[in-house]
This record gives sequence, C-alpha cells and structure tokens, in this order.
Amino acid sequence: MTEATTVTHPLSLEAIHLPSAPEFWPLPWGWWSLLAIFVLSTLTVIGLFKWRKRRLRAKKAAIALLSLEKNVSPRQVQWKS
Repeated sequence: MTEATTVTHPLSLEAIHLPSAPEFWPLPWGWWSLLAIFVLSTLTVIGLFKWRKRRLRAKKAAIALLSLEKNVSPRQVQWKS
C-alpha cells in the first residue's frame, strides 16, 4: 500500500481577491486638474470684465470732462482704441 503524501507548495495559493470598485471620492487627479482649469478660467474672465469696466469708466469720465470744457457732445468726440 502506498501512503498519500501531501506536497506543500512554496507559494501559498489562496483564493483570488478582486479589487474593490472605484469610489466616487476622492476624485482622481484628472478631475482635480479639470476643476482647477475651470476655476482659473472663470476667475480670468471675471478679472477681464472688471478691468474692461474700469477702463471704460475712465474713458467715459474723460469724454464727459472734455465735453464740459469744449461744449461738445460726447458723441462728437472720436477716440481711437
């Protein structure tokens, strides 16, 4: 009669564990960069609108001042932008 021999493998082969499903939070770096681009773009556009509004306000004030000095209507003053 032969005896049953048990062979132990040098690597312990256990059941395969699947990785967990990706979670919603924390966001991957791609989404963070997209969010940063959106925020920076929005702030840039707001800054440009404010800058333009200030520039036009100064221009309108200068036209009004000239029209008071020369008795010329603001529409007759030609400005080169």
